[in-house]
Amino acid sequence: MSNTIAVVLSIFLSIVLPYQLNAQKVISSIQGSIQYDYYVDTLSAKANLEAYKQKEPEAYKRFGNQLELLNGYTDDLKFTLELREDESYFSIDDRITPDDIMEQMTYQAAIIVTLGAKEGFYVNYDKKERSFFTKIENSKVEVTQPFNNCSWSLTGERKFSQGRVLMEATCMLQLPTRPEGEQTLVRAWYDPSISLPFGPADFHGLPGLIIELYIEGKETKGYVATYININKGNKAPIKLPKTIATLTYEEYAGKVMERSNK
Repeated sequence: MSNTIAVVLSIFLSIVLPYQLNAQKVISSIQGSIQYDYYVDTLSAKANLEAYKQKEPEAYKRFGNQLELLNGYTDDLKFTLELREDESYFSIDDRITPDDIMEQMTYQAAIIVTLGAKEGFYVNYDKKERSFFTKIENSKVEVTQPFNNCSWSLTGERKFSQGRVLMEATCMLQLPTRPEGEQTLVRAWYDPSISLPFGPADFHGLPGLIIELYIEGKETKGYVATYININKGNKAPIKLPKTIATLTYEEYAGKVMERSNK
């Protein structure tokens, strides 16, 4: 009888124990939410606006107020990065939509200036997938892109910010808003103690979470994390926007060109 009990117990443990271990593994998955403020070099922005006023006084009389309002809304933008161990989704934190119709248009223009008509960025690091969400003729689509968007160089520089020791990385990137062949310096500061390879927009691939990121130019712009919540919990997939189609970047560019020629 004792041998029979031992055999039954052994079979029971062989079935139940792996299930319990797998359940424990799922429950302890890392997830989180990061909020970023959009950063604008306000002194440079004001200087450039003043130069425009001096160079084009008539145009400034017509558009100066809108440009100043645009700069203000751009500086106030906030974004959220949702995280799992292997994926992230970055989108606008849309909580400051103004009531006035004209100001709503200016606010939407600020988002377009910042993200380039994109509404969100998705990165799946395990599957090596990267995409963004946008609208074509009022229908939302997902546009896939080549995975690596930045060839990072780790400089070894470090700084102390927001109670964290951050490490510096840089890369040269061809931005879609700049002429072909003109590359822009991107400077990131990441926290190696948070070993998640994600960051704002679709910047990724560093050995730690990107806390600050700056795209340098006449007006340095970027993102600064202001709230970080990393915890362990159920590994539910990130909820992505509903779309009508998934396009390659070439297909998307063709449709944009087709619309512009109408």
